[in-house]
Amino acid sequence: HLPRKAKRDTQAALHALAAEGALVRTGSGYAFAGKLKHVEGVVAVQRSGAIFLTRTGSGAQDVYLHPANLGDARHGDTVRALLLPGKTGTHAEGRVIEILHRGMTEIPVVPVRRQTDGTWVCTPASPRIQTLFVVDASGLPGPPKQGGLLLVRPGDPIGPGLCSAVATADAGDEESPKAQERLAKSMHAVPNAFPAEALVRHMGQ
Repeated sequence: HLPRKAKRDTQAALHALAAEGALVRTGSGYAFAGKLKHVEGVVAVQRSGAIFLTRTGSGAQDVYLHPANLGDARHGDTVRALLLPGKTGTHAEGRVIEILHRGMTEIPVVPVRRQTDGTWVCTPASPRIQTLFVVDASGLPGPPKQGGLLLVRPGDPIGPGLCSAVATADAGDEESPKAQERLAKSMHAVPNAFPAEALVRHMGQ
């Protein structure tokens, strides 16, 4: 029941406090960030598109993450999140506030369009990754091919749902066994190369 100007000033103050991290938007209102519980876990994007924070520890229940509360986090990242008041179905709902560790340092993408500056707009090869990438492919032996599969090293976010990246390898035709192998390894953080010590031990057996 505030006058119009006072209401605008109050809303501006609330937005400013939320931007500073002192308050957290909870849908219809705000909550003090310092009074909300913090949890840590791994972001898991299901094939259906639903996103959960998988918590470690016996009996720890998964936390639902609305896409708007994911921030710059991606599938496989270890993050810290605030538990928001209320529940979504049977799950508590959270908001990512810090990325503790990137789970995927190499992401498979499909080139879609070359831009005038030489970079490529690419879509992720897996539906679990919900970010478009603007890829610098100048370090590859040849230009990317549409329908192929590139492996990229993600960089900084450059807009909502948009991230810069640098191409590290051309995995060839997306449907080839080699490309599918690289895709599976990247999605599950399986290394493509063994440490020298492991190779020496293997050769010695």
